[in-house]
Amino acid sequence: MLNKFQLDFKSVKNEINAGFDWQLSKNWGKGQEFDIYKPIDPKATFRPRAYRDVPAYITSALFLESISSMNAGNHKFTLALGLRGNSMMNLPSHFKMKGKIYADPRVNFQWELPSFDWMNKKTQMALTLGYGKQSLFPDLNLLYPELIYKDIQQLNYFHTNPNYRRINYKTLIYNPQNPEIEPAVNEKFEARIDLGIGAHQLSMTVFKENMHNAFRSMNQYAGYQYKNMIPPG
Repeated sequence: MLNKFQLDFKSVKNEINAGFDWQLSKNWGKGQEFDIYKPIDPKATFRPRAYRDVPAYITSALFLESISSMNAGNHKFTLALGLRGNSMMNLPSHFKMKGKIYADPRVNFQWELPSFDWMNKKTQMALTLGYGKQSLFPDLNLLYPELIYKDIQQLNYFHTNPNYRRINYKTLIYNPQNPEIEPAVNEKFEARIDLGIGAHQLSMTVFKENMHNAFRSMNQYAGYQYKNMIPPG
């Protein structure tokens, strides 16, 4: 939902944009279905899990933007200020993101210089500076990863008589969910020069981006306790 307003003060023109965004994603499918005693891969670490058991992915955002422009002689100045507040909803109470709003500011300033003739063609030049932050929420695979099932063989006895054959496994279950996870934040600075010569346009942009908390998976080493059962003689 977006609303636009116009508010002018003397030689300064102001355009104000405000809105609200709400998104929901839910899968009601059954997911992978197979016999756990006849797995797809003997070394598989997962079990059947219905997608309907995964909570719905819901995000909401409020945003406000002000675009002010002013003519000073043959020069034109434009200042854009924006702020977006993002929140992830429908999270369990133990998540750090629960109930939090993450603010993403944005600033752009543009200076349009007076036009002039070059090589008998109208030439225009503009200089732009910008800064902004963007919060990227983790996806469902990061929020609700599948449990890890570690099957450790404790006994495997083979006999020519099928009635005497025995096999025993111990299953350890690990939950890799990280309730401390928060949005990855991308911060960007940019400077741009726009040059228009007749029907030709040329732009050159220099930018710097920083992201210090991107998502990644890491291995965790652990000790396993199990019995090493020796079959009878």
